[in-house]
Amino acid sequence: MSKEMKIDARMVRKLRELRGWSQEQLAEAAGLGVRTVQRLESEGRASAETRTCLAAAFSVPQSVLNGERTVPLQIRDSAAPTLGLSGTFLIVVGLLGGQSVGPLLAGVGSLIAMLFVQALDQIGAQREAAGRSELLSPSGVAASGLMVAGLSCEALGWLVTGGPIWAGLFVAGLGLVVAGGGWLVHRLVGPDASGEQGG
Repeated sequence: MSKEMKIDARMVRKLRELRGWSQEQLAEAAGLGVRTVQRLESEGRASAETRTCLAAAFSVPQSVLNGERTVPLQIRDSAAPTLGLSGTFLIVVGLLGGQSVGPLLAGVGSLIAMLFVQALDQIGAQREAAGRSELLSPSGVAASGLMVAGLSCEALGWLVTGGPIWAGLFVAGLGLVVAGGGWLVHRLVGPDASGEQGG
């Protein structure tokens, strides 16, 4: 029988809630029993095998479960929820507006970008769990999302109306400005100070 070790019960709960999972959903994703998940979140004890299953389900290093590291930046700073809310709002505006298809197409473009950003976040979390460097910074992911939203809107505009959708070009341009601004700040200021505190 495996020896039980302490884990950070609050971190397990936080990671679960960040994903919008119930305890049952976490149990299924990690291949554990629901009672095991309940005990983890109340008592903070787990076997080595259970910790491995949890880390794999959350796509985080085991050190995060021990409370030695914070929640990965890709999860905390994701632009996906903002893009999803913006897209939903624009679709509602487009449906209520009736005549103008611009907001509707911009909303669909934002939802496409949300899926793109979620995919980048997942790739980033898996890279971090494997101990590899980040693919894109959070601002780089956000800028990419804006560009995908704008270009998706523009492509849909050409398909539906046969002409440009200026909102799409504006949003794609905004993504380029954000990306350029992030690059410029990085060149002028240097890497994020929080990443250098370990030394």
